[in-house]
Amino acid sequence: MAKRPIEQKKLRRLRKLLRAPLPAYIDLVHWLKLHGYAQTSGEAERIILAGRVKVDSHTLGIAHHYLVDGHEVPYVAARVRADLRERIIVTPA
Repeated sequence: MAKRPIEQKKLRRLRKLLRAPLPAYIDLVHWLKLHGYAQTSGEAERIILAGRVKVDSHTLGIAHHYLVDGHEVPYVAARVRADLRERIIVTPA
């Protein structure tokens, strides 16, 4: 038998989750425009898809969608973790 009622355990778990900090994200397209690397959102997306945005030699902001016929289509996944903000590097074209 449980020492406490199940409802108390569920409430305790919920309170613990509410105390934890929420993960923070930044919009990579907005970051590129804000820092002067791109003038428009389309230009920022082209910079991301070209693989020029990196963190510690890893490309950032590119995700892949796989089609039914097996082809792979890259697309911009603009949400990145905020703790990477200081380490973002944009390489020249």
